[in-house]
Amino acid sequence: MDKIALYFHTVRFLRIKQVYYRLYYLFVYKFFSKKLKLTQGLNRPFIFLNYQSPPQCKPSFKGNTFTFLNLSHTFKDGIIDWEWMNYGKLWQYNLCYFDFLNQPTLSKQEGIDLIKHFIQNQKNLKSGIEPYPTSLRVINWIKFVSKYQINDLEITDAIYVQANHVSKRLEYHLLGNHLLENAFCLLHAGYFFKEKKFINLSIKILKNELDEQVLEDGGQFELSPMYHQIILFRVLEAIDLVRNNNHLTPDPSPAERGVKAPLNTPLSAGEGSGVRWSLEQKASKMLAWLNNITFPNGEIPLSNDSAFGIAPSTFELQNLAKSLNIQEKEIPLSTSGYRKYANQNFELIIDVGQISPDYQPGHAHADALNVVIYANSKPFIVDTGTSTYEKNERRQLERSTQSHNTVTFDNENQSQVWGGFRVGKRAKVDILNETKNSILAQHDGYRKFGVIHQRQLDISESQIIIEDMILGTNKTAIAHFHFHPEINFKIIGNILETDNCQIIFSNFEKIVVEEYLFAPQFNTLIPSRKVLIEFRHSLITTITTIN
Repeated sequence: MDKIALYFHTVRFLRIKQVYYRLYYLFVYKFFSKKLKLTQGLNRPFIFLNYQSPPQCKPSFKGNTFTFLNLSHTFKDGIIDWEWMNYGKLWQYNLCYFDFLNQPTLSKQEGIDLIKHFIQNQKNLKSGIEPYPTSLRVINWIKFVSKYQINDLEITDAIYVQANHVSKRLEYHLLGNHLLENAFCLLHAGYFFKEKKFINLSIKILKNELDEQVLEDGGQFELSPMYHQIILFRVLEAIDLVRNNNHLTPDPSPAERGVKAPLNTPLSAGEGSGVRWSLEQKASKMLAWLNNITFPNGEIPLSNDSAFGIAPSTFELQNLAKSLNIQEKEIPLSTSGYRKYANQNFELIIDVGQISPDYQPGHAHADALNVVIYANSKPFIVDTGTSTYEKNERRQLERSTQSHNTVTFDNENQSQVWGGFRVGKRAKVDILNETKNSILAQHDGYRKFGVIHQRQLDISESQIIIEDMILGTNKTAIAHFHFHPEINFKIIGNILETDNCQIIFSNFEKIVVEEYLFAPQFNTLIPSRKVLIEFRHSLITTITTIN
């Protein structure tokens, strides 16, 4: 019965479109799917594209050795297994993204050889030709071919086949960032092949999805700072594409022309300047959110599924936006559910948002009212981070409430995170009062116990006061605070001291220090310490700087 209830509370948030396409693709793949043939001799006309900002990436390929997610593997004798799964599906996905084509150390011939190897081994492809990795690969191949002016029918044929494959397998069953990546792929392919059907489909998806996914305060609705950086990069990349290739246009459809248009017909306002204006508006808002959420040292909070070393950094995105003359807006944090308080000594971010989006919460954690604190511009109390996407105990732990700086009750999660990327019942968060330097919020994630967790924050120049209240019970709850690995502390009585901060706990019953593993990057675990404070009714945590 519990499992049935879990499935019910997971599925009930799905959109009808998601359910339809899950069933539709299941039927199509089972009865009508054929092996994707990348070489079909289509000989489609194409145009080398211009990009103002040359693609760059950190080196991940050298001498048949690939390094992704801090894990390396060498394929012997130059025979690459593009479906190699020993390090998990995310590693294999990265192998098939072909981001390494953009690394400065890769030669033209090396890139061609890798592309040809992939094409020649197409009969073995399965996960590698799923729409998501294919979308990223198409963009990387187009950029590489355009950079080196490579006129190779086998390669351009394979690019078209893959883009067309994406157009027929749009990830409506997942939505979110997956569908956006599909659309960005079709935009690049549409310009490259002057294919009107690709561009029209891309613009339709981008308009609908960006309007929904970019919130009023500029946050991307999956509420992961890392995925926000990824999507902002794609938006800036698309602006670069449209702005620097507006001399190109897809050929009109037969109904529109009767005669094939000249190759270099100018882009119409609706197809060119319209999508460019929309992308620039979204980029400006997204940049504002990213600037708000980023700490002065350039780091993002590791909230929800976030890790360092995956997305372009905030500084890199700021520079890219500046090169494209994207005007930054000043928009306060609001609809994304994050709040940031900063003064000379502290920066504090609190999560007072909902599980989002409700129909695709794959990157959400059970972290309502979680706080992250930097003291004197250095990480102090931190989110534990994300080290894996594998469906294992580590993944479950990193998404759990006990891995965040909030309160657990009866060893339960506030929201039912499960299955790696699923969420059942969800905590509902309400903001009860908010001023410039304080906030009072609560969530009902422990409602089955008749319990409400409230958290009050008050921030002054030299002090942070956190009051946690457990309403509706006389039983104990536990507040969790995870310290950065570089923070050394000692506890004497109710006082925790570091080199430059003092924390006083009031109204507690017991303090316990435990070790935990901090995950700043995928497959990177650093031993650190956390403090668990057991209390009834109310706990007051006062953080003060020491001069």
